Amino acid sequence: MTTKDARALDPVAAALTAAHRALAARAAEINDLNVFPVADGDTGTNMLITLSAAAGAAQSGGVGERADHIARATLVAARGNSGMILSQLVRGAAEALAEVDRLDGAAARTAFRRAADAAYTAVREPVEGTMLTVARRMAEAAERTDRKAALTEVLAAALGGGWHAVEETTDLLPVLAQAQVVDSGGLGLAVIVDGIAAHLEGREIAVPKDTAQLSSSANDHPPSRFRYCTTFVLDGEDLDLAALEGRLVPLGDSLLVMGDARQAKVHIHTDQPSRAVGEAEALARVDGLNVDDMREQEAERSARIARRLGVVSAEGATAVMMVETEQLGRIAAGLGARPVLDIAELQKVIAEAAPASTVVVAYGDHAEQVGAIVDEHGSSLIHAPSLPAALACLVALDGPGGRDLRVAEMTELAEDVAAASVPAEVDQPEAALKDAVRTLLADGIGLVTVLIGEGVEAGANEVEDWVRSVAPDLEVEAHRAGLTRHAFQIGAE
Repeated sequence: MTTKDARALDPVAAALTAAHRALAARAAEINDLNVFPVADGDTGTNMLITLSAAAGAAQSGGVGERADHIARATLVAARGNSGMILSQLVRGAAEALAEVDRLDGAAARTAFRRAADAAYTAVREPVEGTMLTVARRMAEAAERTDRKAALTEVLAAALGGGWHAVEETTDLLPVLAQAQVVDSGGLGLAVIVDGIAAHLEGREIAVPKDTAQLSSSANDHPPSRFRYCTTFVLDGEDLDLAALEGRLVPLGDSLLVMGDARQAKVHIHTDQPSRAVGEAEALARVDGLNVDDMREQEAERSARIARRLGVVSAEGATAVMMVETEQLGRIAAGLGARPVLDIAELQKVIAEAAPASTVVVAYGDHAEQVGAIVDEHGSSLIHAPSLPAALACLVALDGPGGRDLRVAEMTELAEDVAAASVPAEVDQPEAALKDAVRTLLADGIGLVTVLIGEGVEAGANEVEDWVRSVAPDLEVEAHRAGLTRHAFQIGAE
């Protein structure tokens, strides 16, 4: 929709449509900046989905009922932490605007304040340095304008406060400072308000030609504590949100329960999505379940950034790893390596890199051919005894010291990984996996990583449960790896 088309709509609907266009132009950039609360790289996408629902709901219904339509549509559509918080910002603003006769500066001041207050109230443990901070700074800047200020003046003031707050987030939140990025949700909120302001001023949004200014530090972040980002809607009568929250608190973190006695939306990071749903179903009907694997999302984000920048540690050692599937490539990228799928790509990557600082990790059938290429270019080779060992050794890539020390520590890690495998043609994959794990238990292991083949129907969560049924105290991680010759490859440390 063009800017001219958007102006033909009701003012609120037109403003939200313009905001959606602005956010869409920078959603990919916002995704790559996303490191808090976990680096799942979907903040821009989640905010875009949420805002789309708001823009759609704003185009129907009378003024009196439209605020409720917008609030409910936005909450139901909300995805992720950022989408959930955005839904509350939209709700607060919509409810404020429903109470006024005209959209002017005074209405805007009230809307910014009500939006910020609604978001802070809805979050169990508000964190500064996030989009909450940006929303509050916008409200404060709007409130400092003259009482007779025009709508565009109030928006300009709020936007100025918002952009300043976006830059401030890096200093307020340690994980952002470590990654040298601003808060992705805060940036998304500023872009949304900029879209609204541009629409009202009759100007086009100025989208930077270059996207996020990322360094290799953008991939410096702690992994998600829990694996699955889980959201669902509850519908019922007299919903007890406090009771629901109490049931869900022990199951994970990043818990958000938002809504009212008729309808609520739940967001939680957990290792047990089915149990979270079960706890909710004890109170009301559950609908709209969405479960995202954040480990895979983190790996995909890391791979995107790696493709843009190359993956170079502070000491200048670049890791390149031969992989057999794109799924394995995402896992390797999440651990800091640049994945390559074939020998030709490997030759090209080594030739373009600094060969003397390149470490190539290889396993399996191609090791001999890879070794010849490495020798030709003067790089270092780690010949891992198994695929799980090859992945495990990448953990030592980012330690202190130069390439030789990195190679020594990575080699030692690879040699310490016990491995087992289950062939693809196995009749009973669950039983075969359990037998393989029992064999590995004799080595006194504490961590098991399971790589799942493409022929296995069970998901990662179910496979992890299979392993825990054999040894409840083990730390277990399972990943879909697209393996064709194996049902499972298992690494134990």
